[in-house]
Amino acid sequence: MTSLPHRRNSAAGQRWTAPWRSVALLLALCGFSQAEPYRPASDDVVLATVPRAVQQLKSEREAIAAQPTDQDAALRLARTWLDLARRDGDPRFFSYAQATLAPWMERPEARAETRVMMATALQGLHRFSEAQALLDRTLLAEPQNAQAWLTKAALLQVQGDFTGARSTCTPLLRLVDATVALGCIAAAQSMSGHLHPSFRSLSRMVDASPPDDPATHSWLLSVLGEMAVRMNEARTAERYFRAALAADSVNSYAKGELADLLLREARYDEVMTLLEQDAGQDALLLRLAIAEHRLGKTCSTAASSFPRKRESILSKRMDSRVRGNDETVPGDDNPCWVVAYDARYRAAQRDNDTLHLREIARYLLEVRGDTTAALDTARLNWKTQREPADIRIYWRASAADTDARTALKDWLVRNHYEDALLGLPPGETR
Repeated sequence: MTSLPHRRNSAAGQRWTAPWRSVALLLALCGFSQAEPYRPASDDVVLATVPRAVQQLKSEREAIAAQPTDQDAALRLARTWLDLARRDGDPRFFSYAQATLAPWMERPEARAETRVMMATALQGLHRFSEAQALLDRTLLAEPQNAQAWLTKAALLQVQGDFTGARSTCTPLLRLVDATVALGCIAAAQSMSGHLHPSFRSLSRMVDASPPDDPATHSWLLSVLGEMAVRMNEARTAERYFRAALAADSVNSYAKGELADLLLREARYDEVMTLLEQDAGQDALLLRLAIAEHRLGKTCSTAASSFPRKRESILSKRMDSRVRGNDETVPGDDNPCWVVAYDARYRAAQRDNDTLHLREIARYLLEVRGDTTAALDTARLNWKTQREPADIRIYWRASAADTDARTALKDWLVRNHYEDALLGLPPGETR
């Protein structure tokens, strides 16, 4: 399920935070095999760049340290971290939000909003069981908590429990706007044998009564675009994704889906134009690398020899967006996206980072051509993440593995899953 927008429940005065996905955002829990710790050759090696936002929010963090009983201050800071996670696709911000709220988890005065926000952070860190336990605890005490229902629905859907997600969306019919409730329901139902009717009902409602809130509207348009992709309606999907970005330019999910559509149609230069300012996000950097690879562009020897310099440039660019400006980064006139993504890939291996297994599997398959490693990675990712993009990469990576392909096809049939991009005969999984 695409990320739901921030909303404020005017009846209860409750701030709603998104059940963050991302696209970005919720990948596998299982990791690479353990490796020897990485030891840099010298003190000059840059291991990580601290986001500038961490420095800019120093006063807020100091205020919480001085007043550890100020729950409102903790919520404000955690919300800022989650906003940045959504905007920039950097999982470190989920960790910062989790650390901000952790002291409140055992306090009896912790509010439902605090627990739900903590669940959102844990979900972003792929600590799914902990997130669901917090949500269940919240809903037991407050069954009218719409944000908890929304977050739980997203959590279940990302793990492939479409029936559970659909049931979790049902209480929203009496708690939130009809468009939001129907968007939740339609997203879940479309994954289990009801793709076309879900698209028709949701598109009619969104077209007739578009939400006033731009982020909510963008989310619904993204849901419709994703459905249209699975229906093999490329022009309809493109229209919805572009409309989603017009409503909310930081909708990274819509941007990634649009880039994938352009990649499928060999519109590689358009991918470069669409994403050239978003290389700070791993998922979008991957699309740039794929487009560059398919264009046959090669990097200079100097560029290939200094991936850390490129990483520094990307970090500066991302921090520029955090500050809210579009300043030009010196020395960034000759991008080398494959080298940049390869540096991310090697860093993930070094650190046993499992937050981007979907992207890594695509990189291994589409850029490196390593089908064995791609299948291994896609299989790991599949253990916890079963969204359309996860299904596609696992399907493609398993092309030469009869057992893996058969097991996946059995799952598709059991769930009545529909996606024209898989190339199955119409109705075969229904």
